Amino acid sequence: MNKKFLCFLTSLIVFIILVGCKTEKYGSPINKNVPTIKIKEIMLNKSSIGQTVNLEGIIITQCQSKGCWFFFER
Repeated sequence: MNKKFLCFLTSLIVFIILVGCKTEKYGSPINKNVPTIKIKEIMLNKSSIGQTVNLEGIIITQCQSKGCWFFFER
C-alpha cells in the first residue's frame, strides 16, 4: 500500500467513527448535592429506597441501541 492510500483509509475510518458517535444525552445530570450510594449498600440497607441518590456500581450489560436500560453487577 502506498502512503496516500493508507492516509486516506485512516482518515475515512476516523470520519466514520466520529459520524457514528452521537452527541445526544439522556437522563438528568449528576446531582452532587445528594449522597452517592453503592448498589451493594442499597441491597443491604433499604432505607435509601424512595430517596434521591446517585448510584455507584459496575454496569455489566445495557441496551445497545439507546441505553434505555442496564444491569449492575451485584
